Amino acid sequence: MEQNLEMKAAENLLQAFIGAYVWVASSDKGVEQQEYVKFSHVIVQSPFATQFEEDHIRRYFKDTVTLFESDYVRAVSIIKAELIALIGKDHFCQEVIRISRAACVGDGQLSDVEEAVLNEIAETMKFSGAV
Repeated sequence: MEQNLEMKAAENLLQAFIGAYVWVASSDKGVEQQEYVKFSHVIVQSPFATQFEEDHIRRYFKDTVTLFESDYVRAVSIIKAELIALIGKDHFCQEVIRISRAACVGDGQLSDVEEAVLNEIAETMKFSGAV
């Protein structure tokens, strides 16, 4: 039972990482191939994602991109709920910001819209660290 709770918590954390990244990447023109490639390197290297198979991570990433493409408002709402669960867990919040920041430059361009979403992510988590 306890192992199931730990796995659920890890799954929720992974969803927050992926969701935040896709939110930033989707905020301008949608997720581009360069952002997908960048994500692949960034998330797989996260020490918090080591218990997940790379195929599982990629599948959730693609599902999240599809959700943002089909219903952006609903996707943001779902991701915000995942991020709110991280309030007070600064080490996880810092990792969300690190991963999300990679999306800001994943397509080779720094966008004001992406920066605004990154700040909204930090505000949602009530994270006052460096953004």
